[in-house]
Amino acid sequence: MALNGITYFDDYKNWKPISTTTRFDSGTMRVIYGNDIAVKAIETDQIRPWPQGSIIVKVVWDQLENTSGEVRAGTFNNIQIMIKDDQRFPDTEGWGFARFNGLELKPYGQSLAFQTTCFNCHKLADKNGYVFDIPLRKADLH
Repeated sequence: MALNGITYFDDYKNWKPISTTTRFDSGTMRVIYGNDIAVKAIETDQIRPWPQGSIIVKVVWDQLENTSGEVRAGTFNNIQIMIKDDQRFPDTEGWGFARFNGLELKPYGQSLAFQTTCFNCHKLADKNGYVFDIPLRKADLH
């Protein structure tokens, strides 16, 4: 359990993948999942603000690059969770953050200040309701 009360769970594996990303600065690649509430919010463009109960999970792997430059997922790195709950997380625009590192899924953070650190970065995505890497809707492609 993270210091803010968010617990790791496996159910995200049954959710819809909503995006993938590669971070060359950290040498990682990610698959991002959303629960049904988050997926519907994306599909209907109801992310400003995101509805209560939205959950986004990012699964992160280290990148492996072969000699021809192809990149693929390597060692598991961490799981990152965002939960929209205005009651529990009023100081971070209603978002609760958690990260569980390594195969032992060790909670990140030495104090509750980790949540503020996460949110300060996510402020850069304020136009997307504080969420990075939202997929394009079909309507946006026309």
